[in-house]
Amino acid sequence: MVLPYSSCQFGGVWGVQYEGLYTDRFTYHPGEMINVHCSLKSGARVPFMFVRIDVRPEEVPLWLWATPQDFGNPNPGPEGALFPVSVSVPADAFEPGVYKVSMPPEAMLPENRLNVGNGFPSDNSVAFFVVTPAVAGSTSRILWVHDSLTGVAYGGFGDQSIYPSANGSARTVSYLRPGLDRAATWSHGNVAFLRGHGYEFEFADLVDLAFAPPGHLDAYDLVCFVGQFEYMPNEVMSHLAAFQAGGGNLFVASHEFGIFRVRLDPMVGSMTTYKWDDVKDDPYWNSGPFTQLPLVAGVGMRAPASPWETEIIGQTVWPAHRISIGEFVSFSVYNLDEAGWIVEGTGIGAGDAFPGAIAEYVSGLCVEYDGGQPRPILVDDMRLPEGLVIWGARPSSDGLDWRAVPGTPTWQWPPLAGGHGTATYQQRSSGAQVVTLPSPTMCEWTVGVGYPAYDRMLLNIFARLSVRA
Repeated sequence: MVLPYSSCQFGGVWGVQYEGLYTDRFTYHPGEMINVHCSLKSGARVPFMFVRIDVRPEEVPLWLWATPQDFGNPNPGPEGALFPVSVSVPADAFEPGVYKVSMPPEAMLPENRLNVGNGFPSDNSVAFFVVTPAVAGSTSRILWVHDSLTGVAYGGFGDQSIYPSANGSARTVSYLRPGLDRAATWSHGNVAFLRGHGYEFEFADLVDLAFAPPGHLDAYDLVCFVGQFEYMPNEVMSHLAAFQAGGGNLFVASHEFGIFRVRLDPMVGSMTTYKWDDVKDDPYWNSGPFTQLPLVAGVGMRAPASPWETEIIGQTVWPAHRISIGEFVSFSVYNLDEAGWIVEGTGIGAGDAFPGAIAEYVSGLCVEYDGGQPRPILVDDMRLPEGLVIWGARPSSDGLDWRAVPGTPTWQWPPLAGGHGTATYQQRSSGAQVVTLPSPTMCEWTVGVGYPAYDRMLLNIFARLSVRA
């Protein structure tokens, strides 16, 4: 079913310099229409290819053809691209899963194919979304969360980004524009692996989850975050805290989970973050009413009224930061009396290490050793959950002290002694269990490709966490 559509949307003009495509949301349910917005200067008739990317081999369930119009917003950075809808298709046409839609990049002018102004190239010819059942928990008690906002932050469409670009650094950018692909496609290969072992999934993205009603996650036994997840709405963190309090389990494999808070405006489709300038510049902190404090958009580890990432997942990027440069390093296991079930059957035991497990940026903790076993320090400063177990660790020389003077950029934060990349396990009084890995690499690039220890580790985790205690 193809529904061509065009309109002069408010704020748009004919003949803008920009081209590309995007979808009108990141999560779709049966009964909703997937609207692909597109603008091309050529007036050519082009194919739109829908690809399911959470299966192996990838599937192409649908091709559609349309003739996009040359229409849009001359200021798309903060306000959105305002491209017309070129094709629409019912979400019912797709099985639940993770998808991308693309058009041939050569349909655009060469200068419009990639955004390169902020140093993080992104592709304007592709967009990503998930499809999931209308009723939460109706087909699976496991929710896989899609990182829709890291791409929004890094995107530079319209020469506007929260990272330095031609127009400086913006506080607010639109998530209704092309070029939001960074990190959105990572970390789905293990879905196909797990599905091959009997696990099924429902899906949601961060924007959809942020505006879900209270108790939405109670439909699930396990919620999974595998990927970057650097930019996190307070609403998602609050949903997770309530989910844990009710006994829900979490599996997190992320190097930068929730390190910056963002606030979303669904009326215009925008995301705002002040990063390390939050205390100084965010009006929600320094001049707004008390009720706005949960929506302060800055460093997660000093958020005034939002759960810290350490309170939820037990660790954060700052103690470890960049543990290596361009090299995968091993990761030793510890405290197997308390967390040995995670490595059972892997062939890796006390004093051993997972080879080639992690690289570049990883999350972790400040650590001291007691009888050869790592224990967390700065427990109060980091608001760590009681009984947190470190079952994997590697020292890092690149830890950063997040307690630096507000307004100081992260590259000027002082060093942090005792920093390690870590893997942790929690069992809370509610019955909730949490397993956190230092980065996605430890369960993504290593799983299902001939490294049986990693396969077994991931299956052990899902066997335990997929059902509430």
